[in-house]
Amino acid sequence: MQTTRSAALSVDLSLLRKNVETVFTSLGGVGIIPVLKADAYGLGMTALAKTLAPCEQVCCFAVAQVPEGLTLRECGIEKPILVLGEALPAQIEAAIKADLSLTVGRVSDVESFARAAARHKKRARIQIKFDTGLHRIGVEETNFYALCGALTAHRDALSPEGAYSHFADPGDAALCERQFRLFTALCDRLEQAGFPVPLRHIADSAASERYPAYALDAVRLGRRLAWDAPTGRPFGTREIASLRAAVLDIRDRKAGDRLGYGDGLTLNHDARIAVLGIGYGDGLDPRMAQLRLPVLLHGTRCPILYCFMDQTLVDVTGVPAAIGDFAVLFGSDETGAFLSAQAQANACGANEGCALTTALLPRVERVYYE
Repeated sequence: MQTTRSAALSVDLSLLRKNVETVFTSLGGVGIIPVLKADAYGLGMTALAKTLAPCEQVCCFAVAQVPEGLTLRECGIEKPILVLGEALPAQIEAAIKADLSLTVGRVSDVESFARAAARHKKRARIQIKFDTGLHRIGVEETNFYALCGALTAHRDALSPEGAYSHFADPGDAALCERQFRLFTALCDRLEQAGFPVPLRHIADSAASERYPAYALDAVRLGRRLAWDAPTGRPFGTREIASLRAAVLDIRDRKAGDRLGYGDGLTLNHDARIAVLGIGYGDGLDPRMAQLRLPVLLHGTRCPILYCFMDQTLVDVTGVPAAIGDFAVLFGSDETGAFLSAQAQANACGANEGCALTTALLPRVERVYYE
């Protein structure tokens, strides 16, 4: 890995494409909607979008906010881009000019989008978000007739592209079934009222793994683009990212020596301590040190002892470590040894590996390879 910085996140783009193919095949050929919010969970939104845009399996992209969608347009992405969150009033016109697909999460959105579209002599691309149980945003069933009235009044200014919802708890099969039935019923009612629903989607990464029958026309993949299920049986996708940090210094320490600020950590044995060029100022989770989680160095697991803002201390006793080596905090090292980001995240309570990468700040270089 080539990097000019002391810490880097390397991303295997060929594995990314392979993961898309794996999900596409396992679900019988439904559309794939890569969710690239939060800079693609810290992996790099534009790099992933450019890699996936040529893939026939990808029917559109999704982001959380209008500025993210505008960034994708500016980097040359021409496929549909769905904004999953509510657009701010000041963002609507820019979104319509860029042909972003806006979420109708409340009835009043219909008029707002239509008026802005009319000013630019365009049709606003929209998808209807139905609240079927998550209770975050979305049109509720009680507002269905009001929604139809608004859509009728502004039909000429709108270009409906689909409808979607979101499961509240993929672990609750009964709740998911109720949400699925309500969502499909609302979509059917929309079409019966004369409003097409070309694309229906409700399943995210976890739901696409547990309930393939709910895939409908497409599935939204965020975590599953780059990581397999965090617990339970595997579903075939592989981790595409590795976090590495350079060994900046190595010192022999004695039992009783104290590491870190204040009370810090007192060594109970003679040890060889390596200083890695990464810390919580780079977005590293300090719980990795508190829990003595390992890093990989030449295929050997070495415990993290202390995390500063800019450096991390690791016990490399007995390991042939040298200044300039790179330790792996998750991912694969040069020996082929592997340390799962999902396992690291679960151990420190971050739930999924994407929580670890999303937290990484720009000081950590992103490196892409095939």
